[in-house]
Order: sequence, then C-alpha cells, then structure tokens
Amino acid sequence: MCKADCLPNNYHESGLGMHGLYRAYSTFDPHLESPEGKAGYAQCVKRCLSPIQRITIQRAVWAVGLTWFGKTRTDCLECHVSGW
Repeated sequence: MCKADCLPNNYHESGLGMHGLYRAYSTFDPHLESPEGKAGYAQCVKRCLSPIQRITIQRAVWAVGLTWFGKTRTDCLECHVSGW
C-alpha cells in the first residue's frame, strides 16, 4: 500500500493516496525516471512504513476524535507500523 500511496499524483482505490500528492517528484518527475525522483519515492515509502512520530499534529487531531485529511488513526496505521 505504501508503494502505491507514494506514487506521483496517485489516489488509488483504497482511498489512501495522499503521500505522493505533495512530494516534489510529483511535479518534476511524475514518471520517476530521475535518480532524484526515485530517491524521493524510496524515502516516501520508508517514511510511510515507519512508526508515526510521537509528537505530530496527526496524533493531536486523532486524540480529539477528528480526522487528518479524512483519514482516521486506524486508516493510517494500516500502513505505518505500530509504534503508537
């Protein structure tokens, strides 16, 4: 899911297509052909799989029962490893 989610300008059927939308490679290398684009994509996938940091806006938003760009804590933890 993280690999699909980090694709440039992607919004796949699972509804988790947010990470690739705001990456620099989305505009300068939408086909991930450059070394920089490939490196940025790999970094996105790695961060997607890592635990969500202890101090983030997302955690505060979820703690009060709201969603982060329409995603709940459960939605995001489908990709991020637990570490909550």
